[in-house]
Amino acid sequence: REHGPAVRTLTRAEIVAFDDLLQWQAQAEGPPLYALLGEYGMGKTTHCQRLYAHLRAAREQGEAVRQPLYFDLRKVENLRAATAQGPGKTPVLREVIEDCLRQGYLHEGGEAPRYEDVLTVIDQGALVIFDGLDEVLARLADAQAASFVANLLRVLPEAAERQRGGQAHPPKVLVSCHTQYFRSL
Repeated sequence: REHGPAVRTLTRAEIVAFDDLLQWQAQAEGPPLYALLGEYGMGKTTHCQRLYAHLRAAREQGEAVRQPLYFDLRKVENLRAATAQGPGKTPVLREVIEDCLRQGYLHEGGEAPRYEDVLTVIDQGALVIFDGLDEVLARLADAQAASFVANLLRVLPEAAERQRGGQAHPPKVLVSCHTQYFRSL
């Protein structure tokens, strides 16, 4: 987890991931980005989905917590088209979110929200969860991978631009990824 300008690796004895995620997302200030890293089968997706469900339940009970938005990056169809044609254009943030919304967004009943609805929630200080970054990075060349991650993280400065002069809290972003992909990224 990022702490100021330096990154410190925490040991298992020092941290319980779910509790740390809850505490981090509740902070109005502090780092806007949390990278949940781990090896295959360690529960990254489980943590992301559990946090999403926990925050939704808390909101339904009237608690003032961030509204979670869960995006499963394995659902990005635009990426499949880009990689089938070889190195080239990677999907921009809007394309990623729209693909995730069409291909299995975690919502209950009815239709998936529109992109504009998602932006409204983000601008109100949402917790944006991008789960499975490693699933995408495994299919991309280094330059495409860097571009894809930069496109995802645009969610923060774009929200700040839309919020300029407003009273909304800035959003936070949780990214889950297999540890090996963060060494070069």
